[in-house]
Amino acid sequence: MEENLMQTKKYQFETEEFGINDEGVHFLRSKFNYGSILKNDIKRLEIAKGKEVNNWFVLLLLGIGLLSFTAYYFIGVFNFFTKDVSSRIYIEQIVAPFISLIFGSYFVYKSFISGDQLYVENHEGKKKKFSMKPIIEKGVTEYENFQDYIKILVK
Repeated sequence: MEENLMQTKKYQFETEEFGINDEGVHFLRSKFNYGSILKNDIKRLEIAKGKEVNNWFVLLLLGIGLLSFTAYYFIGVFNFFTKDVSSRIYIEQIVAPFISLIFGSYFVYKSFISGDQLYVENHEGKKKKFSMKPIIEKGVTEYENFQDYIKILVK
């Protein structure tokens, strides 16, 4: 009974996005394999610096847009308080720029974050990019073992 509960380790190295073993690189979702590039089909397998977010430029533009809206809105609120105008201002008009300031700053920050990425490409041109952050967080020896393993895998 205990033997049935224990599973053999399917992958030499595994994260939530990919698993790698002697057969090749396997793409994972919820620990289930939805695609693979077999060892013989791997054209390129390397670790390099890259952006953590896939659509970083779109995120950067969205962040800049929100920060521009914040600046425009702050100018309007500032003019309201400095001019001698007798009209109402609602609390939403004061809070709205702070919310867009927070989100805009976060989007700009996230668009600039870079880290080690695993790039996998097969002979047909299919490319995948995976973050190495989970393996790096396990420790230096795990990361070095991973680097050695992929060098052996591609030979």
